[in-house]
Amino acid sequence: MDARSNPANVSDGLQNSSGHIGANTRYRLTKLGEQMARLPIDPKIARILLAAKKHDCMAEILVIASALSIQDPRERPLEARDAAAKAHERFTDKQSDFLTYLNIWDSFQRERDKGLSNKQLVQWCRQYFPVAPAYARVARAAPPACPNRD
Repeated sequence: MDARSNPANVSDGLQNSSGHIGANTRYRLTKLGEQMARLPIDPKIARILLAAKKHDCMAEILVIASALSIQDPRERPLEARDAAAKAHERFTDKQSDFLTYLNIWDSFQRERDKGLSNKQLVQWCRQYFPVAPAYARVARAAPPACPNRD
């Protein structure tokens, strides 16, 4: 069974739909719902990605959708909570956690583009407390169409 036919995903998609998301009042898929059903991901994330395509902001939304799909990328170890909070200030956008995710990603990408070794990237992550393995997975999976936003 793939993600598209997973009953939980279908149920979740229908429960979260109010016509404009993917199904009409007779529980038939709308055109948008059919597009969402082709994506083997959470229906809410599918809806976000389709809107990103429509509004030509896919690179940014891929980062945000990835961040929403993992644990919070801002690590806060108990023994270093104050240091982590101070390190996170560099990335924080006062108006939006989503923009904070983009700031973290952009900073990580800039460091990666400098040609740092994996060990140096892990050290950077320890300095600023984002979750190194999560960013490494996203960086490896990021398609060429998802360039830095500089």
